Order: sequence, then structure tokens, then C-alpha cells
Amino acid sequence: MTNNTKDIIEQANKLFKKRHYQQVIDLLLPVIPKMKSGNTKRILTTVLAKSYYKNENTDIALEYFVQLIAEHPKESQYFYLAGICEMSLNHHPQAQSYFKRCLALNPGQSNCQLNIAASYRHTNQPEQAIPYYNELRHNPDYASRAFRNLAMCQKYDSLDQPDIKAIFELLQEGELTSEQRSHLYFALGKIYKDCNMHSYAFESYTYGNQLKNKSHAFNHTDYSKKIDNLKKIFSDITYPKPKQKSESALTFIIGIPRGGKTLLEKTLLLSNQAFALEEFAALDKLVYQYTNNKPFQFSSELQSHIQSKKFGKKLYQDFIGKIQQRTQENFQAYVDTTPCNFRYMGYILLMCPNAKFIHTYRNPLDHIFVAYTKYFASGNFWAFNIENIVHYYCEYRRIMAFWEKSLPTKIKTIIYEDLIKNPEPIARALFEFVGIEVPNNLSVALNTLNIHDKEINIHQQYPEFMEAIAPFMAQLQPYMPK
Repeated sequence: MTNNTKDIIEQANKLFKKRHYQQVIDLLLPVIPKMKSGNTKRILTTVLAKSYYKNENTDIALEYFVQLIAEHPKESQYFYLAGICEMSLNHHPQAQSYFKRCLALNPGQSNCQLNIAASYRHTNQPEQAIPYYNELRHNPDYASRAFRNLAMCQKYDSLDQPDIKAIFELLQEGELTSEQRSHLYFALGKIYKDCNMHSYAFESYTYGNQLKNKSHAFNHTDYSKKIDNLKKIFSDITYPKPKQKSESALTFIIGIPRGGKTLLEKTLLLSNQAFALEEFAALDKLVYQYTNNKPFQFSSELQSHIQSKKFGKKLYQDFIGKIQQRTQENFQAYVDTTPCNFRYMGYILLMCPNAKFIHTYRNPLDHIFVAYTKYFASGNFWAFNIENIVHYYCEYRRIMAFWEKSLPTKIKTIIYEDLIKNPEPIARALFEFVGIEVPNNLSVALNTLNIHDKEINIHQQYPEFMEAIAPFMAQLQPYMPK
């Protein structure tokens, strides 16, 4: 290895550690094709592929990892990394295949087991996930997470279960981290809920949230200022006119977590003309990138910048490019359910004046309760404390009221409880709004979603929750059902 090559490796690793991924790509892309096959080329190609992945160019990263697999078929790490890429692209069967091949080479790789199980859960195959979680429960580093996921994969009808005894034994250990304890308390919350022991369930969820809230901050003042600035930025914006003939519709299901977005998405996917982008998160990153990381800081310069044709065109082209990483097929509608999109509706309309918006919400007391009892693995720092959830919810409804008054487009509103009670006419109205065909035998298709099994008025079963939220009812009153 020459001194020059050593310098390149050292420089690439330093840039990667500093998260300067584009600089790594710019450094390595012209160098690697000129290198002879060997360990140095393999190392640098790996760094290049990881940089593409971190830089949101997942399809390119995947191509490099597939190439590395062909060249080094006994290196388990490349199967694992290819699986991660496929999983992030929502290509779950392909991801599972790569993870299983990784496990065949390295049976002790628990991350592979965890990702296979997560992929099965994501594709509504909990029975396939359970064996992997059962294996992980014996690994001290993964046991807490495994028990929480096991609780989500199955329904408990009594406390006479070995899982429960094992969870309590783990909680007696003094060496668990706060995060590990939080996993276990959320598992207990789900088990108690299944057994209709609502007081114990709420207590367990509260312990779990308290542990998470200790390490995550949510500042009410800062968040309200962000919403104030957003209203100011878009209070005097001229939006481009919709095109007379639109291509495939970008459809954004708007709402905060646990409000019914996933159920609406699944309803639309009953038509084979719709494609699920799921919680895509691409727009959030692109908007930050093209506003110099200041999409919520008001300035006249920002207003001028975002109204330029160049801004909207570039945002649209790159957003479509991200979609094409997910699928090369053409669909009549691409459905994005990213939770933070309610903050970006103005940016979306600047990018795509033909975008369709569907806003869904539910009884705020149910909404706050189910958010509080949901384990969020990352982000959503507002969700670990009832007062914080109330503040976040009210700010979300405040910006939605602004968009409904100011945006020159129709926002289709779906109340979750109405969908549960009367799914077929609401589903038909959804298909018509998005512009896709109503599937044959719609009522039969809707039955596959188990809509009638969805719970409403859940909060009424939890008197301790009602006591905890009582101080904030005045804030929620404007949003309560009439």
C-alpha cells in the first residue's frame, strides 16, 4: 500500500466520522475505478457505499454492496448492509433474504435476527417474527427489546405466562439501562392491557415513559415559536397554479402519529393503482437541505428563495428521484404518510401544486392516550409526557387550521371514528378524491383490514389517564367532538 493510498483511506475515514458523506463520495468516486482488486479497494468501496447510504442514495449504496457480495461471498457484513438498504427501501422479502444469508455465515449476529423479525412485523406477519424474538430474549443485550416486541406480536389472556415471569426477573437486575427498563415496562403495559388490567397497564406505560423522558427534552416555547414562524413565512406566499393535466398524484396523508394515517394508507392500497411510500421522510431532509437548514426561521430572503421556480422544481425532481429509489413502476398515486408532513404543507404545494392532502384525526383524548402508550424507538420526544403530548397536539391543530384557511387547494378531512363506524362510503370518497379506481368487492376488501375491530373511546377505560389529563382539558376543549 502506497503512502498516497494510506492518506486517502485516512482522509476518507476522517470525513466519514465527521458525517461529511458527500465529501467522501467526491474523494473516492474518481479513485476507486483506477485501483486494482484487493483489500484496499474493498475497504474504500465499503466506505463509499456506506457514504451513499448515509447520504440517502440508498439505491446506489445497494448496487455497491451487491458488487461487494459478488466479490467477497463469505463476508457476512455485506449481506447485512445490503439487507439494511433493502429494508430502508421497503423491499422486505429481499431484505429478509440478505439477513438470512448473513445469519448463515455468522449465526451469532443478533442484529440480523432483530431486523428479520422487524421486517416480518412490518409486513403483518407477527407469527414469523416470534421465533426470532424468542431467540433474542436469551441475549442480555437484546432481551428487553425482544420482550417488548413479543408482547406486540401476540395477545395475552392471563398473567400465567413465562414471558411475564421473565420480564419481572429482568427488572430485578440492577445493571439494566434506562432504555432497557423502558422496553420492559412497555411490554408489561401491553400485557396488562390485553388482560383488561387497565390500572396496571397505565402505571406500566407511565414508568416506561418516565424513563424515556429523562433523557429527551421537548421545549414548549421553542416548538410554538417554530409554528409561529411557519405561519409568518407562508402568510404572504404566492403558490404556483395547478397543472391542467397532472401525472401520477402525490398524495400526502397528514396527521401526527397514532391518528389513523396507516389505516387510511391501507385503505388506499386496496387499489392496485396506489403505491405506499409509508413514512418516507425524504421531504423533511430535502426541505432542510434547500433552505440552508432553516425552514422554520422567518426571513424575507427565505420567502423570496422558496417562491422561485428553481426551488420548487429542484425539490420536486429530487423528491421524485427518492420515489424512484423505492419503485421503478408507474402508479396513479404515491402515498406518503410521514408524520412531520403537517409542517411542510406549504413547501409541498410550492413543489407540487397538484398534490393531494388527506388530513385525519381522532378524538383528542384517544389520540393522546394511544400516543402515550406507543413505544417510539427514535424521535418524537414530545410523546413521553402527557403535558408535552397535549402541547404538541394543540400546536399541530393550530398549524392545520392555518393551512386550511391559507392553502389554495382542498384538504380532504377524515375523522378516524367515522371511518371505523362507516368505512365503505368514506373509502369510496377517498378513492374518488385521490383519482384512483375503486377496487372490486370493496366491502370484502375492507374486511381484510379488520376495521370493525379497531377500538374507539379507549380513554374511557383508563380512569388514571383521565385524572392525569384533567389539568389540560381547557386546552383541548376546542378540538373535542361536538
